[in-house]
Amino acid sequence: MAVTLCVEDDEATSSVLKGAFAEVDPSMGFFRVADGEQAIAFLDGRAPFEDAPRPDLVFLDMRLPKKNGIDVLTHMRGDASLAGIATVIFTSSVLSSERAQCLALGVKAYLIKPKSYSGVVDAVRSACAKLLS
Repeated sequence: MAVTLCVEDDEATSSVLKGAFAEVDPSMGFFRVADGEQAIAFLDGRAPFEDAPRPDLVFLDMRLPKKNGIDVLTHMRGDASLAGIATVIFTSSVLSSERAQCLALGVKAYLIKPKSYSGVVDAVRSACAKLLS
């Protein structure tokens, strides 16, 4: 079973993502954390996430409390055990400099959050098809 970690501070967006992942692949495990510090603790297996599974895919927002998406991504790429985890940026940020920085750090995709549920489902389906097949 593939596992996705959703790093998203907005409850409504994370709920929509959870529904989209369930629609695309009902067998996929879905975990959510609400800020960058929690994401790093989850990925490192630190409290309170000691029993958390290693994700196969991280859907990462850029604008997060405590540590932003770049901080999380930099941490992942700096740790050999995390560097290979497929990461998709899922953000409302359209800054080209931010996109370039994320791509330089090896993200698989930089997706602007769609405005419709069907757009989110399409984004999730595309990411899963490319990254988890």
